[in-house]
Amino acid sequence: MSKETVQKIRETEAEAARIVAAAEAQARAMREQTEAEGRERCRSTEEAVSAELAEMLEQIRQKTEEMSEHMMEETRARAEAVAATARLNRKSAEKIVIRGLDSKCR
Repeated sequence: MSKETVQKIRETEAEAARIVAAAEAQARAMREQTEAEGRERCRSTEEAVSAELAEMLEQIRQKTEEMSEHMMEETRARAEAVAATARLNRKSAEKIVIRGLDSKCR
């Protein structure tokens, strides 16, 4: 081989090494950028999901509170009805007892 050919091969190899080094550097930079973007997307997704879950939890709390209030109102109404019935039954029972005592005393 001539000197000129050997020189051309060396230049080509050096150029290839520079191209490979540049490609590796570019690949590293792209990977770092992609990883950073991935971390950012993950963070923003976590924040969005966390906010959405917090909103859902608040809606559940409100619904639970409304249901509890409604059940308490129903329970109070039933308790009042039972108490009213008990008062009527008590008065009837008192009258029956008094009549019985009255009839025994005569």
